[in-house]
Amino acid sequence: MLEFVIFKRRRSYCWQVRDPNGKMVATGTEKTRPAARYRAYRALFLVLSTRWQATDLQPS
Repeated sequence: MLEFVIFKRRRSYCWQVRDPNGKMVATGTEKTRPAARYRAYRALFLVLSTRWQATDLQPS
């Protein structure tokens, strides 16, 4: 199961989409919390729409 996390960094908000092991799948920075939440949901949707699997992050 993928999850997203939003945290404050000085004047901006950072967002990350992570896999169950805590590895970052996508990340970004926005000026406002609603913008960070929107981008995180958007990235989560894009990752899921590509049929992402946990094995995709492992080196081959």
